[in-house]
Amino acid sequence: MKLSDLPLVLPIAEWIWSSTGSSSSSSEDDIASDVVTAQVCLSQVEALDIPAFVSGGCFAQIVSKVSGIGIIVGACFNKAPTISNMLEAQSAEGFSRMSLYTECLFYANSSIYSIQQEYPFTAYGENLVLLLQTMVMVVLLWHYSSVTMTEQVGVVVSVVIYLGVAISLLPAEHRYLLHAFNDVIILYSGGLQVAETYRVKHTGAQSIVTTSMNLVGEVLRVFTTLEEADGDWNMMLGYLLCAGLSVTMFAQYFLYQANTEQFYLQKQQEKKEKKNKVE
Repeated sequence: MKLSDLPLVLPIAEWIWSSTGSSSSSSEDDIASDVVTAQVCLSQVEALDIPAFVSGGCFAQIVSKVSGIGIIVGACFNKAPTISNMLEAQSAEGFSRMSLYTECLFYANSSIYSIQQEYPFTAYGENLVLLLQTMVMVVLLWHYSSVTMTEQVGVVVSVVIYLGVAISLLPAEHRYLLHAFNDVIILYSGGLQVAETYRVKHTGAQSIVTTSMNLVGEVLRVFTTLEEADGDWNMMLGYLLCAGLSVTMFAQYFLYQANTEQFYLQKQQEKKEKKNKVE
């Protein structure tokens, strides 16, 4: 019995190796060539042809899929430490409103582009997860900061209109503009956050865990984009820019670590004083 005859093996293999064929047997031409399909890779596993499996692209695809899944799972916890810090400090100090707004726009653009290009979910899924978490951060920022209702309504309406245009009206030949715009957003949003940290001389509620996960994820995304999105340069440039900014934020965390600790001590003291007044 072949591996492909076992229940669920072929569907899983086709998902991993993006097979376009649905037949239960592979041709000798495919096996002899460098074409990466489910049948070819399963045949190499059955024959225990490890050198061909590793060098022919099958192994790289598995690593890419596992990395993609890992990035998405990691993204589920990416901003959790930051959100926890905001709730603990009851403060949004250290965050730029425009930075968070544009970050939401960035994740939305990436998701729309990848969905319209019909890339595998493992190639972009973290963008949807991070979009939801960043939206939570925006709500917390609105709650802890003096943001007017006019601004809040204006932001929501603007986003709805923008998404409607991007999803329904943007021609296929101009989809690249979504990622081109993202490159501008990356520099603007990341630049604002770096500048804000430099201005206050502490990282506020930002989390080194989140920053580190961002950096690792962005480096891995360069690899998965090569494997799952045919090296789409529109996506690649964005991940490279993100990695550069994450390195800068990573350095700022350690540069202003003492100031950040002092910031938290001050916030804790303010909470104690506020609690004592209530009592």
